Amino acid sequence: MNIEEFVKKEAPSNDAHDWIYADWLRTYYDRFKDCSLEQLQHYQKLSREEYDSSHSATAVCMMLYELIKEKKANGETNP
Repeated sequence: MNIEEFVKKEAPSNDAHDWIYADWLRTYYDRFKDCSLEQLQHYQKLSREEYDSSHSATAVCMMLYELIKEKKANGETNP
C-alpha cells in the first residue's frame, strides 16, 4: 500500500479536519502494516467494538479494512 496515495484519496483537503484525519491514517498504517491477516482481523473486531466516530476511530477502522483487503488480494489466509 502506498500510504500517501491513500491519504490523498481519503483526506484531500488542506483543512484541519483532513489534516488530523491524515495524521491518524499514517499513524495506524505505521502501527499495523507488518501485522498478519489474523492480527489485523483481531484488531478490526476490537476497533469496531470501540468505535465512537472520532477521527482516530474512523482512521483505525479504515486502515485495518484496507490492510486486510490488501492481504486478501495478495492471497494471505489465516493459519
